[in-house]
Amino acid sequence: MDAIRRHLGRGLLLTVVLAALIAPGTANAAFAKLDAGKLTYSAISGETNELTATYSSAGVAKVGDTGHWGPFPILVSGSGGCSGLAALITCNGASSLVLNTGDGDDKVAARNGTADRISCGSGNDSVSADPNDSVDADCETVDRGSIVPSPQPTVDPGAAAGDPGTEVPQVGGGDAGLGASPYVNFAPPVIPRQTVTVSRSGVAAVRVVCPVDAGACKGTVALVLVNSTPGHARIVAARRSKRVKGLKLGSAPFSAKGGEKPVVQIRLNRRGRRRILRTRHTRCRVVVTTRSATGKVVTTTQDITLRARRTAGRPKKKH
Repeated sequence: MDAIRRHLGRGLLLTVVLAALIAPGTANAAFAKLDAGKLTYSAISGETNELTATYSSAGVAKVGDTGHWGPFPILVSGSGGCSGLAALITCNGASSLVLNTGDGDDKVAARNGTADRISCGSGNDSVSADPNDSVDADCETVDRGSIVPSPQPTVDPGAAAGDPGTEVPQVGGGDAGLGASPYVNFAPPVIPRQTVTVSRSGVAAVRVVCPVDAGACKGTVALVLVNSTPGHARIVAARRSKRVKGLKLGSAPFSAKGGEKPVVQIRLNRRGRRRILRTRHTRCRVVVTTRSATGKVVTTTQDITLRARRTAGRPKKKH
């Protein structure tokens, strides 16, 4: 009988905990309410917010929070034109944004091109804002830097035809020339499995998918010839280091809107072209490096096959 009571007690406790985590309006749920075009975000007491708010001219706003309430992640509960209960929600029909983070050491990324009203409450808070945003005095650190437009996909000049190639100890673990962008990279890009044909001039066309939930994607795509190591040693090496080591064959920047699937043109350096022409096809790794709104560098990888474009055979002579 005692065993049954203990079992029922544990089940009841688990049910209460789960209900507290998923129910709107509970301890780890912030609120996003859309009323007559005004989108108001309100954190609750005890949260440490890492809030990002984007806005488009079509009236679509995205509010995401990667902060935490104690050991739990923050979920955003939406009402009005904001729907769902998630770390990132979408609100349709917004014309202005009011962001209230409350207590805690909060971070707000609101450089989105619209005039926002931002209040931080107590704590040591930092805000990335537009020049025309209204930021209360309780936000201790305010950065009003101008928005830098996302670059269009271009060929990396450092991987030109005369570049002999360099041995790189790390790809994707550093800055990779990326600046923090508070209005892109809500979610990392996806690299589909693919066989990439290299043109006669040494250009590889690599497809990258920017998820709809990302808002927009911006980063760098690199092709790396990963060092081959016997099976067990390869597993041990992977556990010891998260760095992607190998020979960099070329790279190029890219940018895309959410839902787009851009093809990034990467010109191989001299060593990469020699390898692909000699072997006709080879396995290599695509390394996509992005930087989230909070400044965290995110690396996504996928192994693909590079294949040289076959030249047309010479026509036979007529006798």
